[in-house]
Amino acid sequence: MSSLRSIVSALAALSVSYTAEATGTVTPTAYDISSLPASMPGANLPARLLGTTRGDSSAMFNPLAAGVGDGIVMHSVSELALIELVGLSRVADEWPDTMRYADALLVVLQANRSIFTRCEITGASTARGVFEWPAGSGENFFGCQTIINITEYQ
Repeated sequence: MSSLRSIVSALAALSVSYTAEATGTVTPTAYDISSLPASMPGANLPARLLGTTRGDSSAMFNPLAAGVGDGIVMHSVSELALIELVGLSRVADEWPDTMRYADALLVVLQANRSIFTRCEITGASTARGVFEWPAGSGENFFGCQTIINITEYQ
């Protein structure tokens, strides 16, 4: 049996802080897949949404892609970090903030490679951009999407 649900909860429990361009140290609030809000007001930013992935042009629920091999399960979990609403942005701050956030997240993931019992983070890739969330809302955010690869040993 896979521990994916526990892995996603462990990822959400990680604290990620970065130094924002204009406001000092920032720690985004993390939302696990079971607690994702229906919308994201600007006052709640920045935020980390675990178990979301980006489709053609927006985020949608699709928390995993799993392949089973010889005694291992390989998971890909997506995190969408929303930094700032596009309409409220000056751009001069948000692009550097997305880079700083991505750097801080990757440091935290490296420090927590053994994320859960018999599970290890084996890789991560981050893309900075503008993301619509939730799908079809018309709300666009500067942010980062990180795909976290985890190997679970059975």
